[in-house]
Amino acid sequence: MRNNQFCGSCKGKIIPSSWGRALFCPHCGRTIYLRLNPAIIPAVTWNDKLLLTCYADHHISYYALIVGFTEIGETLEGTVRREVKEETGLSAKDIRYYKF
Repeated sequence: MRNNQFCGSCKGKIIPSSWGRALFCPHCGRTIYLRLNPAIIPAVTWNDKLLLTCYADHHISYYALIVGFTEIGETLEGTVRREVKEETGLSAKDIRYYKF
């Protein structure tokens, strides 16, 4: 709600909807649905090893799992394949879900 405080139609103050994940404008009746950004965090393994990538910053270097946002029309499996390829050059195979 921090980024969405006013209605784009009538400029009235919007409030959280009482019936779901949306915002509501009591002035004009408009319902604003929150945007969802599906993402993946694959754990790339080989035998008993876990692949971590290194993100180098000017001051801090740290290791992390691969992450990525799903593009419009892309499956979650496709996102995993694309992100693993982009960030490591490896091809992802045997994609399985662990938890949702």
